[in-house]
Amino acid sequence: MWLLIRIALVVGIAGYRIFRRLWSINPETIHQWNNRNYGETLHLNRDKDIQSVTIQVPLNLGIAFTLMPERWFDRILAAVGLAHEFQTGDLRFDEAVYIGCDEKQLQRWLALQAPSRSAIHSLISNFNATKIYSTGGNLLVDFDIDYRADGQRIDVVMALADSLQPLAKQRTSRTRPFFWRMLLCEVLVWSIAAYAIGGFLDGFFDNSDYLQQMPVVYFAMKIAAFGYLLTWLLLWLLLGRSSQARVVLVEAAIVMLLALPVASYIGSMEFNQSLTTATPEVVQASVVDKYRSSSRRSRHYTLVLHSSQTAYGLPVDVHHRVSAAEYDQANVADLYQLEVQPGRLGFAYVASYTRMD
Repeated sequence: MWLLIRIALVVGIAGYRIFRRLWSINPETIHQWNNRNYGETLHLNRDKDIQSVTIQVPLNLGIAFTLMPERWFDRILAAVGLAHEFQTGDLRFDEAVYIGCDEKQLQRWLALQAPSRSAIHSLISNFNATKIYSTGGNLLVDFDIDYRADGQRIDVVMALADSLQPLAKQRTSRTRPFFWRMLLCEVLVWSIAAYAIGGFLDGFFDNSDYLQQMPVVYFAMKIAAFGYLLTWLLLWLLLGRSSQARVVLVEAAIVMLLALPVASYIGSMEFNQSLTTATPEVVQASVVDKYRSSSRRSRHYTLVLHSSQTAYGLPVDVHHRVSAAEYDQANVADLYQLEVQPGRLGFAYVASYTRMD
């Protein structure tokens, strides 16, 4: 059951990442300004206060791009070779605006067309635009405050769309550089996150069946560190020459830092407990204690088992979760027969428990 849930999470999150890149964004409402239509989407907090606003105007350019205020981490990513940012040659513009677009024609257009640069710079520096972007068929601008009392913002957005529209007639190609590479990286990163989430919900963090628990943790952390470096190497190879990699790289850095240790831990235990042809060692253990514990979802009943014998040279002391009925029947000194498997990775664990009446 949980395997199906994890697969569904991976497919669902990967599908969402594809959907959000391939499908256009529709505004909540349509308004008019100076006899021209524009779309408006309000983003509210829990108290229904306006937190940000998105203005959307038609721009059939066929180019996807993102323009944002330049941050310190943009310079770091560019300096270490993890991202490439196009420079227009206009120092005032280049220091204020991060250009996220790998389309050569748009890059040349911004370098040559001062009206376009002026409108972009004005939106970011004067009107607090947090993001200017295009899906290929529309121009969208995010503002972090309510702009509706200031029609000048709409004028500048429309002026930017007008200044870019002539580029559509000059386009010789409709390709989207790095699009599939970015999509591949997003799906990879979020699939690992989905696997970690599914395993977490599955309760796979319970490694109480292992005779030694910390070696599993150490091994998983080594795998996570190696996986983190390998992921960054892959991102660099796929997106190192892309100026659009900014968002993907920052997102990947945060998500993988949280998800990889969890995914590595879960994956290590699942692989260690996968099918093996090794003959298990059988030992007898007695109940030395029992206790209840509760979580938000359920109540757990645990028996503490100890054996005077060893399995694969290791002492046998485990915490065995049981049903409420078995917990009520169990008494101190009751005997259990344990089958201990060596594990494919060498981490011995109890594969089965049999109560000896």
